[in-house]
Amino acid sequence: GFSRVILKGIDGPTTDLQQQDLLAIHNSGQHLLDVINDILDLSRIEADRLELDLAEVDVTAVCRAAVAMVGPAAQKKDLTLRTMLDGAVSGVRADERRLTQILVNLLSNAVKFTPDGGAVTLSVTGQPRQGLLELAVSDTGIGIAAEDLPRLFQRFSQLDSSLARKH
Repeated sequence: GFSRVILKGIDGPTTDLQQQDLLAIHNSGQHLLDVINDILDLSRIEADRLELDLAEVDVTAVCRAAVAMVGPAAQKKDLTLRTMLDGAVSGVRADERRLTQILVNLLSNAVKFTPDGGAVTLSVTGQPRQGLLELAVSDTGIGIAAEDLPRLFQRFSQLDSSLARKH
């Protein structure tokens, strides 16, 4: 909160370098708050008390925001980030914060496990009349072996949890 006050110039002017540092502080604080909220969400899910904040959500805006959040990490690895949006899909009734969170998590994992110079794609397709929406993240990483697919959605599970893991 204080970083936002300083960023707005309420306490006086700041230099460009100070603005950059304050923005980093503000974004880091926001990220920590998001982590705390994620932990609280896990507690609510386990207690069957998670309530979704459903509203009409602009799918294109959510996808672009999620891609923008992982953009810097993708740039560091010289990855191509692609978004393929179905023009027939414009809105969906969903919890915008959690939908964004899901997409950021999927995209972050794709960026993390895609070798330098690769590509990550977010595609959105749907059939609005049937109320269907499909969000898919694909990448040029190593993939998952067929025998490991059953472990994909196991809680707190990693395929290679060794300290010397390459992927």
